[in-house]
Amino acid sequence: MQNFQFHFKDLKDQDDEQLIALLSDAATGFEQKDNELFAYTHDENVCREILSAFPFNFTVSVIEEKNWNQQWESSFEPVTINARDKTYVHIRAAFHPPFAEAEQEIIITPKMSFGTGHHATTSMVVKNMKDIDFENKTVIDFGTGTGILAILAERSGASSILAIDNDEWSINNATENITVNNCSKIQLMLAEEIICTEPVDILIANINLNIILAHLQHMKNYLKPHGTLLLSGMLTEDAPKITEALRSFNFSEISVEDQKNWICVKAIRYAQP
Repeated sequence: MQNFQFHFKDLKDQDDEQLIALLSDAATGFEQKDNELFAYTHDENVCREILSAFPFNFTVSVIEEKNWNQQWESSFEPVTINARDKTYVHIRAAFHPPFAEAEQEIIITPKMSFGTGHHATTSMVVKNMKDIDFENKTVIDFGTGTGILAILAERSGASSILAIDNDEWSINNATENITVNNCSKIQLMLAEEIICTEPVDILIANINLNIILAHLQHMKNYLKPHGTLLLSGMLTEDAPKITEALRSFNFSEISVEDQKNWICVKAIRYAQP
Protein backbone atom coordinates (compact mmCIF):
# COMPACT_ATOMS: atom_id res chain seq x y z
CA MET A 1 0.00 0.00 0.00
CA GLN A 2 1.42 3.38 -1.01
CA ASN A 3 1.44 6.33 1.39
CA PHE A 4 1.04 9.91 0.20
CA GLN A 5 1.95 13.24 1.75
CA PHE A 6 -0.06 16.35 0.85
CA HIS A 7 1.93 19.49 1.70
CA PHE A 8 0.14 22.84 2.06
CA LYS A 9 2.23 26.02 2.38
CA ASP A 10 1.57 29.69 3.18
CA LEU A 11 -1.69 28.99 4.95
CA LYS A 12 -3.77 31.83 6.35
CA ASP A 13 -5.67 31.94 9.65
CA GLN A 14 -7.86 28.86 10.14
CA ASP A 15 -6.91 27.38 6.75
CA ASP A 16 -5.31 24.42 8.54
CA GLU A 17 -8.49 23.80 10.57
CA GLN A 18 -10.58 23.87 7.40
CA LEU A 19 -8.24 21.45 5.63
CA ILE A 20 -8.24 19.03 8.56
CA ALA A 21 -12.04 19.12 8.61
CA LEU A 22 -12.22 18.52 4.86
CA LEU A 23 -9.70 15.67 4.81
CA SER A 24 -10.42 14.02 8.15
CA ASP A 25 -12.28 11.10 6.53
CA ALA A 26 -9.60 10.40 3.93
CA ALA A 27 -6.40 11.21 5.83
CA THR A 28 -4.72 8.95 8.35
CA GLY A 29 -2.87 11.76 10.11
CA PHE A 30 -1.82 15.40 10.10
CA GLU A 31 1.26 17.38 11.06
CA GLN A 32 0.92 21.11 11.69
CA LYS A 33 3.72 23.68 11.49
CA ASP A 34 3.78 27.45 11.17
CA ASN A 35 1.66 28.30 8.11
CA GLU A 36 2.08 24.73 6.87
CA LEU A 37 0.12 21.51 7.04
CA PHE A 38 1.08 17.96 6.10
CA ALA A 39 -1.76 15.51 5.48
CA TYR A 40 -1.03 11.80 5.14
CA THR A 41 -3.25 9.34 3.30
CA HIS A 42 -3.39 6.00 1.54
CA ASP A 43 -5.83 7.38 -1.06
CA GLU A 44 -4.41 10.19 -3.18
CA ASN A 45 -7.38 10.34 -5.57
CA VAL A 46 -10.00 10.84 -2.87
CA CYS A 47 -8.02 13.72 -1.34
CA ARG A 48 -7.50 15.35 -4.73
CA GLU A 49 -11.22 15.10 -5.45
CA ILE A 50 -12.13 16.72 -2.12
CA LEU A 51 -9.62 19.52 -2.65
CA SER A 52 -10.67 20.22 -6.25
CA ALA A 53 -13.52 22.45 -5.04
CA PHE A 54 -11.22 24.63 -2.90
CA PRO A 55 -8.44 27.12 -3.79
CA PHE A 56 -5.65 25.46 -1.81
CA ASN A 57 -2.22 24.99 -3.37
CA PHE A 58 -0.41 21.79 -2.48
CA THR A 59 2.21 19.29 -3.55
CA VAL A 60 1.93 15.51 -3.30
CA SER A 61 4.74 13.07 -2.72
CA VAL A 62 4.97 9.32 -2.16
CA ILE A 63 6.47 8.23 1.17
CA GLU A 64 8.05 4.84 1.59
CA GLU A 65 6.60 2.79 4.46
CA LYS A 66 9.79 2.91 6.54
CA ASN A 67 10.15 6.68 6.11
CA TRP A 68 6.45 7.19 6.85
CA ASN A 69 6.82 6.21 10.49
CA GLN A 70 10.34 7.59 10.87
CA GLN A 71 9.17 11.03 9.82
CA TRP A 72 6.19 10.94 12.17
CA GLU A 73 8.21 9.66 15.12
CA SER A 74 10.95 12.25 14.63
CA SER A 75 8.44 15.11 14.90
CA PHE A 76 6.29 13.66 17.69
CA GLU A 77 6.40 15.61 20.95
CA PRO A 78 4.70 14.76 24.26
CA VAL A 79 1.50 16.64 25.05
CA THR A 80 0.09 17.58 28.45
CA ILE A 81 -3.64 18.22 28.88
CA ASN A 82 -4.82 20.09 31.95
CA ALA A 83 -8.26 19.90 33.56
CA ARG A 84 -9.50 21.79 36.62
CA ASP A 85 -6.17 23.63 36.68
CA LYS A 86 -4.28 20.39 37.24
CA THR A 87 -2.13 18.20 35.02
CA TYR A 88 -4.64 15.56 33.99
CA VAL A 89 -3.23 13.54 31.08
CA HIS A 90 0.29 13.35 29.68
CA ILE A 91 0.64 11.59 26.32
CA ARG A 92 4.09 10.49 25.24
CA ALA A 93 5.95 7.90 23.23
CA ALA A 94 7.93 5.11 24.88
CA PHE A 95 11.20 6.88 24.03
CA HIS A 96 10.18 9.96 26.05
CA PRO A 97 10.88 10.12 29.82
CA PRO A 98 7.98 9.56 32.26
CA PHE A 99 6.05 12.54 33.60
CA ALA A 100 5.19 11.79 37.22
CA GLU A 101 3.16 14.97 37.77
CA ALA A 102 0.30 13.79 35.53
CA GLU A 103 -2.76 12.08 36.98
CA GLN A 104 -2.83 9.82 33.93
CA GLU A 105 0.04 9.02 31.59
CA ILE A 106 -0.67 7.35 28.26
CA ILE A 107 2.07 5.91 26.09
CA ILE A 108 1.45 5.67 22.37
CA THR A 109 3.38 4.41 19.39
CA PRO A 110 3.48 7.52 17.18
CA LYS A 111 2.15 6.44 13.83
CA MET A 112 -0.02 8.16 11.30
CA SER A 113 -3.32 7.86 13.17
CA PHE A 114 -5.51 10.79 14.08
CA GLY A 115 -5.93 11.58 17.76
CA THR A 116 -2.52 11.91 19.36
CA GLY A 117 -3.80 14.56 21.77
CA HIS A 118 -2.09 17.47 20.06
CA HIS A 119 -5.21 18.66 18.27
CA ALA A 120 -7.82 20.79 20.03
CA THR A 121 -10.60 18.25 19.38
CA THR A 122 -8.85 15.44 21.26
CA SER A 123 -7.70 17.66 24.11
CA MET A 124 -11.24 19.02 24.60
CA VAL A 125 -12.68 15.50 24.76
CA VAL A 126 -10.01 14.51 27.30
CA LYS A 127 -10.83 17.55 29.47
CA ASN A 128 -14.55 16.76 29.37
CA MET A 129 -13.90 13.12 30.26
CA LYS A 130 -12.47 14.34 33.57
CA ASP A 131 -15.98 15.47 34.60
CA ILE A 132 -17.77 12.27 33.55
CA ASP A 133 -18.20 9.33 35.93
CA PHE A 134 -16.78 6.30 34.11
CA GLU A 135 -16.74 3.98 37.12
CA ASN A 136 -18.22 0.60 36.09
CA LYS A 137 -19.71 2.22 32.98
CA THR A 138 -19.92 0.78 29.46
CA VAL A 139 -18.45 2.90 26.67
CA ILE A 140 -18.33 3.17 22.88
CA ASP A 141 -15.46 5.12 21.28
CA PHE A 142 -16.62 5.65 17.69
CA GLY A 143 -13.70 6.64 15.46
CA THR A 144 -11.07 5.56 17.96
CA GLY A 145 -7.97 6.48 15.92
CA THR A 146 -4.97 5.89 18.17
CA GLY A 147 -7.21 4.51 20.93
CA ILE A 148 -6.25 7.26 23.41
CA LEU A 149 -9.83 8.00 24.46
CA ALA A 150 -10.63 4.31 24.93
CA ILE A 151 -7.49 3.89 27.02
CA LEU A 152 -8.42 6.89 29.15
CA ALA A 153 -11.93 5.49 29.59
CA GLU A 154 -10.50 2.24 30.99
CA ARG A 155 -8.08 4.16 33.20
CA SER A 156 -11.09 6.14 34.48
CA GLY A 157 -12.89 3.01 35.63
CA ALA A 158 -15.02 1.89 32.68
CA SER A 159 -16.01 -1.77 32.84
CA SER A 160 -15.91 -2.30 29.06
CA ILE A 161 -15.11 -0.21 26.00
CA LEU A 162 -15.94 -0.92 22.36
CA ALA A 163 -13.50 1.06 20.19
CA ILE A 164 -14.53 1.31 16.53
CA ASP A 165 -12.67 2.64 13.48
CA ASN A 166 -13.07 2.13 9.75
CA ASP A 167 -9.34 2.40 9.03
CA GLU A 168 -7.22 -0.73 9.35
CA TRP A 169 -4.08 1.35 9.96
CA SER A 170 -5.76 2.99 12.97
CA ILE A 171 -6.93 -0.36 14.34
CA ASN A 172 -3.39 -1.74 14.13
CA ASN A 173 -1.98 1.35 15.86
CA ALA A 174 -4.69 1.28 18.54
CA THR A 175 -3.90 -2.40 19.15
CA GLU A 176 -0.27 -1.53 19.88
CA ASN A 177 -1.26 1.36 22.14
CA ILE A 178 -3.77 -0.71 24.10
CA THR A 179 -1.12 -3.38 24.64
CA VAL A 180 1.63 -1.00 25.77
CA ASN A 181 -0.79 0.64 28.23
CA ASN A 182 -1.73 -2.77 29.71
CA CYS A 183 -5.46 -2.35 28.96
CA SER A 184 -7.71 -5.40 29.12
CA LYS A 185 -11.25 -4.04 28.84
CA ILE A 186 -11.12 -2.60 25.31
CA GLN A 187 -12.56 -4.46 22.32
CA LEU A 188 -11.41 -3.13 18.94
CA MET A 189 -13.69 -3.34 15.92
CA LEU A 190 -12.97 -2.52 12.26
CA ALA A 191 -16.31 -1.17 11.02
CA GLU A 192 -18.01 1.74 9.25
CA GLU A 193 -20.79 2.04 11.81
CA ILE A 194 -21.66 1.20 15.41
CA ILE A 195 -22.36 -2.50 15.92
CA CYS A 196 -23.15 -3.39 19.51
CA THR A 197 -25.32 -5.94 21.31
CA GLU A 198 -26.81 -3.51 23.83
CA PRO A 199 -26.84 0.22 24.68
CA VAL A 200 -23.98 1.75 26.66
CA ASP A 201 -23.67 4.41 29.34
CA ILE A 202 -21.26 6.71 27.49
CA LEU A 203 -20.67 7.21 23.76
CA ILE A 204 -17.72 9.23 22.45
CA ALA A 205 -17.24 10.27 18.82
CA ASN A 206 -14.36 12.51 17.77
CA ILE A 207 -14.93 12.47 14.00
CA ASN A 208 -16.57 15.29 12.01
CA LEU A 209 -19.97 16.92 11.58
CA ASN A 210 -21.15 14.96 8.53
CA ILE A 211 -20.37 11.54 9.99
CA ILE A 212 -21.85 12.50 13.35
CA LEU A 213 -25.09 13.72 11.76
CA ALA A 214 -25.29 10.61 9.57
CA HIS A 215 -24.95 8.34 12.62
CA LEU A 216 -26.80 10.37 15.24
CA GLN A 217 -29.86 8.12 15.21
CA HIS A 218 -27.57 5.12 15.62
CA MET A 219 -25.76 6.84 18.47
CA LYS A 220 -29.04 7.53 20.25
CA ASN A 221 -30.15 3.91 19.79
CA TYR A 222 -26.91 2.63 21.33
CA LEU A 223 -27.02 5.01 24.29
CA LYS A 224 -28.94 4.18 27.46
CA PRO A 225 -31.58 6.60 28.80
CA HIS A 226 -29.74 9.36 30.70
CA GLY A 227 -26.52 8.24 29.00
CA THR A 228 -23.81 10.75 28.07
CA LEU A 229 -22.89 11.63 24.48
CA LEU A 230 -19.53 13.36 23.95
CA LEU A 231 -18.82 14.68 20.45
CA SER A 232 -15.95 16.55 18.78
CA GLY A 233 -14.25 17.00 15.42
CA MET A 234 -16.57 19.88 14.47
CA LEU A 235 -15.83 23.53 13.71
CA THR A 236 -17.26 26.44 15.71
CA GLU A 237 -19.56 27.27 12.80
CA ASP A 238 -21.08 23.77 13.14
CA ALA A 239 -22.45 24.48 16.63
CA PRO A 240 -25.98 25.55 15.56
CA LYS A 241 -26.37 22.49 13.30
CA ILE A 242 -25.28 19.94 15.88
CA THR A 243 -27.24 21.48 18.76
CA GLU A 244 -30.40 21.62 16.62
CA ALA A 245 -29.90 17.99 15.57
CA LEU A 246 -29.36 16.88 19.16
CA ARG A 247 -32.55 18.57 20.31
CA SER A 248 -34.48 16.93 17.49
CA PHE A 249 -33.23 13.54 18.74
CA ASN A 250 -34.35 14.33 22.31
CA PHE A 251 -30.98 15.10 23.83
CA SER A 252 -30.86 17.56 26.72
CA GLU A 253 -28.30 19.39 28.88
CA ILE A 254 -26.40 20.28 25.73
CA SER A 255 -23.15 22.15 26.38
CA VAL A 256 -20.63 23.43 23.83
CA GLU A 257 -16.94 24.14 24.44
CA ASP A 258 -14.88 26.11 21.92
CA GLN A 259 -11.12 25.95 21.37
CA LYS A 260 -9.09 27.17 18.40
CA ASN A 261 -12.20 27.28 16.18
CA TRP A 262 -13.14 23.69 17.10
CA ILE A 263 -15.95 22.57 19.39
CA CYS A 264 -16.68 19.72 21.78
CA VAL A 265 -20.32 19.00 22.61
CA LYS A 266 -21.70 17.09 25.58
CA ALA A 267 -25.34 16.01 25.80
CA ILE A 268 -27.59 13.69 27.80
CA ARG A 269 -30.10 11.31 26.21
CA TYR A 270 -33.68 11.81 27.35
CA ALA A 271 -35.37 8.82 28.98
CA GLN A 272 -38.18 8.72 26.41
CA PRO A 273 -37.61 7.26 22.92
